[in-house]
Amino acid sequence: MVEQSAELSAQFEQFLQHIALTDAQESEINSRFAAIRDQLKQLPYVTECFITGGYKKKTLIQPACDVDLFVVMSSEQRDVVPHVVLNQLKHDLHHVWPDSVLRLDKMCMAINFDHCRFELVPAVMVGDHHELGFYIPLATNNNDWSYVGSPQISETRLIAADAKLDGKLLPLLRMMKYCKYQNKINNISSYQMEQAALETFEFIRSYREGIQELLRVYGWVDSPYHLQSMADSEFGEFCRNMLFGQDFPV
Repeated sequence: MVEQSAELSAQFEQFLQHIALTDAQESEINSRFAAIRDQLKQLPYVTECFITGGYKKKTLIQPACDVDLFVVMSSEQRDVVPHVVLNQLKHDLHHVWPDSVLRLDKMCMAINFDHCRFELVPAVMVGDHHELGFYIPLATNNNDWSYVGSPQISETRLIAADAKLDGKLLPLLRMMKYCKYQNKINNISSYQMEQAALETFEFIRSYREGIQELLRVYGWVDSPYHLQSMADSEFGEFCRNMLFGQDFPV
């Protein structure tokens, strides 16, 4: 069992406040989403849209404030190659957001604002219910679609797990996502990080214990068990120097 001093606990809480979305970001996300939704409603091939990903799961951090938006389209769009669908979407929204860009690496349309960026992902429902999943563009081949499960199911599962783990799972994931951002780690997606965490924890006694365990699970340290022998002050320095950078308090 890894004990955690009051001083280290305070450092983690201060760090979590620092990387949390600001009121300005929250406000802009909500207002920008409303504006985007109003524009999408006018397109005949769009049936609905909804925010998904880190913002809905409460794991979004700053400064990497990317908001995922599923643009649900009519079933006929499934017969159109994805890059054509994306180009049509960009064309139809160009008069409102002329600086929007297509990100073919993620097969989405990105719209940049002052405090956030929306990434619009075309999606076609499988059947008549969200629970059956969606077809979205395949990032490795912009001529094909790929099946994904319902985002709402994974969101519900993650939030329920956080409640069972005394509210420590989502803050822990926010810190690890910041570590990924800070160290430019690209070999694991946010979704994969979340799934690994769900499969790992039956309990989380402390943020220190959770960080050590996820560093081991993600393969981000060469000698994870060496961390257990550190005093809390040493571990705090390790967090600042190796994981989170100068934003982690001393």
